[in-house]
Amino acid sequence: MATSRKIKRQAERARANEAARAAGALSTREPLVTPEAARQGDYAEEQFVDAAGQRPIVVMRNRGGTTVERWFARGDLSRGQAEALALYARCWRMWIGEQRVVANWSLTPSFRDGAASIDDFAATRLAAKAKLDHFDDAIFFSLPLHYLETWRNVVIFDEAAGVAGSRLGYRNDGAQAAAKAIVLLIADMIATDLRLG
Repeated sequence: MATSRKIKRQAERARANEAARAAGALSTREPLVTPEAARQGDYAEEQFVDAAGQRPIVVMRNRGGTTVERWFARGDLSRGQAEALALYARCWRMWIGEQRVVANWSLTPSFRDGAASIDDFAATRLAAKAKLDHFDDAIFFSLPLHYLETWRNVVIFDEAAGVAGSRLGYRNDGAQAAAKAIVLLIADMIATDLRLG
């Protein structure tokens, strides 16, 4: 008996909450972004309609760019580090490509007006592969594997530095600092190797 009463009360509460939500009475909600995260990013609230076209969905989007772009905007990167990061990301995207939902036509050669040929396009991709192979031989093979994973997760896959650093066994600010230190170390090694900046 007690269980059936409990189930009835839960069902009544759920119906009352749904009715209150529909009427807009429940306007109090937890923030989608913590105040700490909001201070570090450029968050904006945007509204979309769900797939059925019935309810509005509120989404918080970080328009502040990637982790590396935020470091650059704050002045945390030297010129050589910024050039090394940009070069590696460009070579990676030229050879491996990007994870996209839609087609990426920026790497497709254009043959109008004789601007490019398939040979130029192939040579550029092969040069990007050669540069990545050089980085593997000269830099990454001399470092622990988790440095390479952290580097690629932050620079290529735009993972938050705190998340990448937490895999190294650090917590909170220590995780961000560890990931940032690894990324800047490798950027310095690439800049030194290529005499950038």
